[in-house]
This record gives sequence, C-alpha cells and structure tokens, in this order.
Amino acid sequence: MNLNITYRHVESTPSIEEKIRDKASKIEKYFDKDVNIDWVCTVDKNQHTSEVNVHASGKHFHAKSEEDSLYKTFDGALQKLEGQIRKSHK
Repeated sequence: MNLNITYRHVESTPSIEEKIRDKASKIEKYFDKDVNIDWVCTVDKNQHTSEVNVHASGKHFHAKSEEDSLYKTFDGALQKLEGQIRKSHK
C-alpha cells in the first residue's frame, strides 16, 4: 500500500497518522494488487474535512467527509469508500 497524507491548516500528529493508516489498511483488503491512497486532511475554521482518493486495480474511488471533528471524518470517508468498492465488485 502506498499512502500519501497531506495536511492543510492542521499539524500532523502521530495519533492522526496512526488513525489514517489504520483506516487505509481496511481499504487495502479489498484489492489483490498495489493500492495507492491519497488522503487529505483539512481544517478550515470549525469545519474538518477528509478527502480520499484510491487508485487500485485500474479503478478510482473518491470520498469526502465533513464533520466537526477530524477523527469523525476518517470514519465517514471510510464508509463511503467501502460502499463504492463493494458496489464495483458486484
């Protein structure tokens, strides 16, 4: 898995990075080959956003989640991605 994490208007912390790596590993299990994940964390005033792009097996998936907590956006983005991936595997 190739994971790129970008932070906009928020500092990187080991806790945030660990959570993102944990969530990204759950995406990886759906694919046999290499998975490229670009995860962007943004904080703008009180709006926290996670935007995730996944490239794997010749397919592209995108999810965006906005919440009042950055950690909540991780779960929201993961749920959206898993739904898209499950639909594409049918």
